[in-house]
Amino acid sequence: MGSTNKNKKWGKAALAAMVAAATLCTPVAGAFAADGGSGSGTGSGTGDGTAGGEGQISWVYKDSFGSPTRENVKSAMGSVGVKSMDGAESNGAIDEAVTNANNECVARAKASGNQNPECRLVSVGFVHTPGKSGDWYTGANGTFDAAKWKAAYNASGIPNGTYSYQGANYTTRSFFSDGQTSINSLAAREMSKAPRAVVAIVLDQDEPPVDTPPAPPTKHITGGVSADSMTNTTTIESKTGRKGTKLDFKDTIDPHGQKYTVSNLKVTDKTDGKDMTGSYTFNTANGATPADNVLTATWNGGSLPDDHDFEFTFDVTVSTPETSKVDDKGHVFWQGVTKQQDQDTDNHEFPTWKPNPDKSWILYRDGKWQAVVDPGETNRTGADDMNYSVYEVERIGRRAFEMAMKRNKKVCSVDLSLIHI
Repeated sequence: MGSTNKNKKWGKAALAAMVAAATLCTPVAGAFAADGGSGSGTGSGTGDGTAGGEGQISWVYKDSFGSPTRENVKSAMGSVGVKSMDGAESNGAIDEAVTNANNECVARAKASGNQNPECRLVSVGFVHTPGKSGDWYTGANGTFDAAKWKAAYNASGIPNGTYSYQGANYTTRSFFSDGQTSINSLAAREMSKAPRAVVAIVLDQDEPPVDTPPAPPTKHITGGVSADSMTNTTTIESKTGRKGTKLDFKDTIDPHGQKYTVSNLKVTDKTDGKDMTGSYTFNTANGATPADNVLTATWNGGSLPDDHDFEFTFDVTVSTPETSKVDDKGHVFWQGVTKQQDQDTDNHEFPTWKPNPDKSWILYRDGKWQAVVDPGETNRTGADDMNYSVYEVERIGRRAFEMAMKRNKKVCSVDLSLIHI
């Protein structure tokens, strides 16, 4: 894409060189540097020759024209039909620009912790002259001032364009890691130095910072068991997104008046199978109840791995449970270099109940003793719904006395709550 801003007739147009080197590098001690810089090739009033036309300023942008070299700058000009005279002044202005820009790109990247920067040329603004013999860049600056450079930049459509890098969209308004520098601001800085011959913008492999938030988190609960207490395991899962610097977990619990504790707090990187518990700070100790019923796991700092699956698990134990339920909702906070995101999980609940052992009875039925249990807790097994006649009571009593006469002549009456023998 390109634009033109016309001025008086003069020699084969000049390329004004601005190079903006921008990097988003691996953070050092959890901090990011403001990675961006620029350099310019001044050019001259006449350049390497004349083209017999009227001078113009044009801009082109592409996420990568390749490494910041003289040939790639000329290739960028060629994408809009402009040829270079390849003279001392035209090449000198280009070389000055790309050298200064690349040096700054590399220096800032290394200062931020990236020891292997790969700077790329993304945009070129230049002065050129369409004439009878073709459209030429000569290294002349045309004495264009900053206002004309800015008008050409805005007319190019670059400030309003959307581009793609590493699978993510960005604009020239997108901020770098310092939250202030952008491609637009770097272009403006160099245009303020007009007259210039060439403006070339250079970025390293980490700029612009295409930080991408993760998909919504998920949550599930593994059912517990009941005795004198009841335990359920809660799991909150979230991806780490891209260029993330923070991933915090939170769970808000409504115990409906029941006493409970949390334990076995753990964070795992499922992608690598790595225990990340040591990289988090929990607001609640194992075996304790979270303050205000809010459990948190806070990232201790540093960069997160891209597109990994993290899992936060913990047990909720209800002591002396009632026949009720426990509600809870998970929450994940993610922060990148320039973006942040808060997302809730679905609300979940698990039932609780009082321990209620099964009843069982031993009955003499059909000429033999039988055990009868009631796993369905219907309370209708065994003697619960049996009627005893006078004959049955007399039979049991007579048998008891007969056996007593053969022993110590004593009968023991045992109370089973339902009958007396």
